[in-house]
Amino acid sequence: MRYLIPFLLLFTACSSGPMITAQSVPTPTRTDTLEASYDRAFTAVLDAYSAKGFGVDEVNKDVGLAKSGFKQSGNIVGSKARSQFSARISRLDSTRTKVQLTATAQRETMSGWNAASMTEERARKLYANAFSTIKEQL
Repeated sequence: MRYLIPFLLLFTACSSGPMITAQSVPTPTRTDTLEASYDRAFTAVLDAYSAKGFGVDEVNKDVGLAKSGFKQSGNIVGSKARSQFSARISRLDSTRTKVQLTATAQRETMSGWNAASMTEERARKLYANAFSTIKEQL
């Protein structure tokens, strides 16, 4: 019992909040309005994929879909991870376009590829970085 309190303090100090997947981030965090025409915004999304080293897997400009291929990474321990982005692009008017991103982050396990967990703060930064890259391409 005398070790329980120090253990709980250590445990709570090391915890970084609840873990989520990149897809479970609230929609407003995954959505931004760009001050650009539909064509320019669509091109900026594709250019952002390329700038970050993603291939383009699927494009349908008529319905506003731009999906990257998976980008895989690993580390010296042999752990593999991969990520992918999907963008829904909607024309608001002639000078504004809404972009909604959905990121997929996965880790390879013995049973195959599974959703990777991360803190909500890290997931929010992931989307903020993605939108920053898109805006740089405008």
